[in-house]
Amino acid sequence: MVDNRGAAYNPSAPPQSGGEAEIRVWAAAEFGRIATAIRQGRSQFLSLDALDTLPEKPFEGMLGFFVAGIAGTGAGLYEYRGGAWNKL
Repeated sequence: MVDNRGAAYNPSAPPQSGGEAEIRVWAAAEFGRIATAIRQGRSQFLSLDALDTLPEKPFEGMLGFFVAGIAGTGAGLYEYRGGAWNKL
């Protein structure tokens, strides 16, 4: 289920008894749920911090939300494409 913040994964409560074996079983199941949520891409929102510096090693297809004057003329979402930051 997706919550109001767009999160597709909500952890289940860890076991309160049963010892190490029980924790291992719970952790393995939770990691499987996380992997499934990532693989399915089930998210309604993407929240990015506003960056005030360019990354040292950008790669093709990288996205970044920059403050004004960093990647281009205005603040906003940019994609690194063709060796340059392009505003989306």
